[in-house]
Amino acid sequence: MKILYVIDSLSPGGAERQLVELIKGLDKSKYNVNVCCLMKEEKGYTEILETAADIKIKYFCRRNKFDLLPIKRIYNYILELKIDVVHAFLTLGALFGVIAARLAKCPVVCSGIRDSKDDNFLFLIYKKIEALLSNILVSNSKSGFINRFKVIKPHFRVIYNGIDLERFKKDSYYNEKLRNDLGLNKFSRVVGMVATLSNYKDYKTFINAASIILNCFKNTCFLIVGDGPNLDLLMRQAQELNISQNVIFTGYRSDVDKIYPIMNACVLVTRSELILEGMPNCLLESMASGVPVIASAGGGVNELIYHGWNGLLVPPGDYLKLAENIIKILANEDLARLLSRNASQDVRERFNNERYVQETLLLYHELIEDPL
Repeated sequence: MKILYVIDSLSPGGAERQLVELIKGLDKSKYNVNVCCLMKEEKGYTEILETAADIKIKYFCRRNKFDLLPIKRIYNYILELKIDVVHAFLTLGALFGVIAARLAKCPVVCSGIRDSKDDNFLFLIYKKIEALLSNILVSNSKSGFINRFKVIKPHFRVIYNGIDLERFKKDSYYNEKLRNDLGLNKFSRVVGMVATLSNYKDYKTFINAASIILNCFKNTCFLIVGDGPNLDLLMRQAQELNISQNVIFTGYRSDVDKIYPIMNACVLVTRSELILEGMPNCLLESMASGVPVIASAGGGVNELIYHGWNGLLVPPGDYLKLAENIIKILANEDLARLLSRNASQDVRERFNNERYVQETLLLYHELIEDPL
């Protein structure tokens, strides 16, 4: 079977990681894998696909935001390679991929729904078009459909993210090296957040909570892993609260799977007025690493975390509640162990990569009417 994957780019992100995990899990003797992107990205997963997975990436870059020529180029590429199934991801990758596939009369799976709320009307229109044109529309959470569509149609499918558990094997030597490199040895506790420094992620609430937590646990580090446009703003906030000595900004890291184990807790707080999460990889990866998680309630997060069993949920934007729940984990070793054990077990049962790959392959074989 010849498969063409279409995605915006291979930048560091949740959907991009899921594409990589899917491709890594395919039997290359049965599936001929091809990938095209709408832009080149220096950081991210390009090297992993090109080296570890031996995939050559085709680029159909746009000259400007109004350039629709990549649709024609993807269409021609589908015909040239005689593709059996197109699988389109993300925003423009999903839209352009779906349109090109339909023009080429090629079955298409669209994984365009990766969160639970659109931050503008245009993105909602994209989803409506994808729902109309795709043979199968995939969301990585139930809320991704429920919050957008009044009617759940037969070709709508939910496939939860998959995690390659091999990535999270403990490496004591590397973990100790990381602690030295990041300057963490002077701290007794580490609370981290792994996300882009964008308006969608509520680092302001995280840093405000940090200032309260330090009243109880003075020797705590708050580790911010990621880069983005709000770096200077957040650094100023930490300085104004006089806690900058306890807040470490790592910038972009390609080794986040090794960073989770040095945390005592991992946080993901989101600005729910702008966006609701789908199925965040950072929470799944933290849980796979056995790290207790705390997250903003809402969207797909409510399908992942059962409060008090495999993690803790807090109201969006409430730094007092966030601080209270982080303190619970730092102060109660029994609770931390319970959350860690249940989270690790849950990821292995519900979010393993084998299940993710198998469920996706079933879609391809359904479309070409070839039983798996």
